[in-house]
Amino acid sequence: VEPQSTAKLTRVHMCATAAARFQASGIVSDKKTKQNYIQARAAILLGTVVRERKVKKKPRTSLSTPEADPYCQAVKVHAIWEPTTTKSSTNDYDSDVLISSIGDDSASWRRVARLLGLEPVGWIFSYDGTKDPTRNEEGTLPVFARDVQTGGQLQIEPRKQKNAFPGFVTVARNAESG
Repeated sequence: VEPQSTAKLTRVHMCATAAARFQASGIVSDKKTKQNYIQARAAILLGTVVRERKVKKKPRTSLSTPEADPYCQAVKVHAIWEPTTTKSSTNDYDSDVLISSIGDDSASWRRVARLLGLEPVGWIFSYDGTKDPTRNEEGTLPVFARDVQTGGQLQIEPRKQKNAFPGFVTVARNAESG
């Protein structure tokens, strides 16, 4: 999997506190052994798609030439919805819960998000780089086939009900380092 050279959405703005909380909630302490272990997690990103300038507005002079398209589309993540899942014996996130819930337009989290003016704009998942070191290799994208499949299903499910999202991003996060 390679990143897209050009994309409809070119930026993702995410609340640092929410991102840190998502990462920290994946570090679970076992009370019996008194050791910490990492649990893979996945969640839906709720926010808005906005149009913003590519670069800060520069003062214009008589010699400056206007840009062809000075704007781009960006995702602003305002909230993260993480479903309650059962603990998995493997170190994989539970994609079935996400896929089934994103297509449910009557779900309580969708109603609350709609009241706040938010829509699903993507999904985030964490991975354990120590158990799967190939995700941490320099110059590689930490997204595997299963992640691509999950992201695709999350985008397709609402389209079945003609409730397409304005944009949808995938965010991969190392569970250990954040």
